[in-house]
Amino acid sequence: MEKVSVEAKGNLMRKTLFLLIILILSQHLFGQWPFKKDYKMAPEIWSEPVAVEPFINSNLAFDAPTLNVTLDTMYLDGGTAGITRAILINGQWTEVVSTPNLPVGAEHPSLSRDGKRIYYSRWGGYGNWDMYLSNWNDTQKIWGTPENLGPVINSPSIEWYAHEVSKDTLYLIGDVISTLGKVRYIKDSTSAEWIEDETYEYDAGNMSGLSVTTNRKKMYFSQWLSTWEDHYKKGTELCVTYWDSAKGDWGENYFLNINAETTKLDTSEYPEIIGGYDANPWISADGKVLFFASTRNVNWKDTVASPDIYVSYLLVDENGDTVTTIKNDSPRTYNFTLHQNYPNPFNPTTTISYSLEKSGFVKLNVYDLLGREVGNLINKEQAMGNYKVEFNASSLTSGVYFYRLQSGDFVEAKKLILLR
Repeated sequence: MEKVSVEAKGNLMRKTLFLLIILILSQHLFGQWPFKKDYKMAPEIWSEPVAVEPFINSNLAFDAPTLNVTLDTMYLDGGTAGITRAILINGQWTEVVSTPNLPVGAEHPSLSRDGKRIYYSRWGGYGNWDMYLSNWNDTQKIWGTPENLGPVINSPSIEWYAHEVSKDTLYLIGDVISTLGKVRYIKDSTSAEWIEDETYEYDAGNMSGLSVTTNRKKMYFSQWLSTWEDHYKKGTELCVTYWDSAKGDWGENYFLNINAETTKLDTSEYPEIIGGYDANPWISADGKVLFFASTRNVNWKDTVASPDIYVSYLLVDENGDTVTTIKNDSPRTYNFTLHQNYPNPFNPTTTISYSLEKSGFVKLNVYDLLGREVGNLINKEQAMGNYKVEFNASSLTSGVYFYRLQSGDFVEAKKLILLR
């Protein structure tokens, strides 16, 4: 009996070793298995994403948007076109153009908040994909010679995305610790060399972009969160984490309310195309405007499998407060005002009043708690003055909703309550 027991143990050990080898080889050949996680829903609420023209194109894949602080210059990954650039003129984005002096084949751009440095991933250097940096030459108005970030940051494996929080703090997504995991680097004050911040509790696993607000209170990122078995159920999702001052580090991760459902096209032409990819978020300095890439409209003819660029606006922050912002935070005096609707609560009609300090294009929309647009009240040019508009909610169920006014640089949102 002892001999049988020993043989059985030996067989079990050999089977275990065999499975372990298969797992290691699978990870080596195909990358780390995606995670199966169910984060909580974030307390903040974003408006229903809107596709940004002209970044809807069946022939190009637009991904990894990154903008300057005034939100009028965008760099993005243009697929085979490399890193491209667009300028906002009179409220319209120009056609994307190639970017002088950024190397061909560079991907995943990330612009510093002051617009003086741009980070990107590029093949070569210390092995596989390395992180590079170009500095803006203000005299020649071009990006300078690419600089490899060095062997501390760049490993023989993949370095995929970098985000500069400050000149001495850098977050990086790559394979240094785990497959496309997140690492933090700080710059040594004496040697001016990057070193890994070992106090940071890194997140591991299939991440594809991150962006941090200037007050370092919120970090947005995307992560592939399915197993192979339910590959079509979740996919890549937008997430947020908040700074935990008691912990001295980032807290738990949350899903955003604007993640699209993952869908699979059932066509002979595109049998394996998956929609619902939401990735590579870029957050404005104040944390109130979010650009990202998505294939949520994969069933549209003009998108096929390529991601498009979308924008969403914060309606309610993580503390449950509705949002008011003036872009650029420049020292101007605004007499724009969005008044509380009256009556409130209401059933089924209420009046929304607002004032415009100057003429401009005005948008006034109503959203539900998931950020979905349920009413488009104003979408046109209006002159300076005071306005009232009636909102009829007869088709809606009881609950809390939000109305949001945007005119030029002025943006404000308020709650309204429908009681039947």
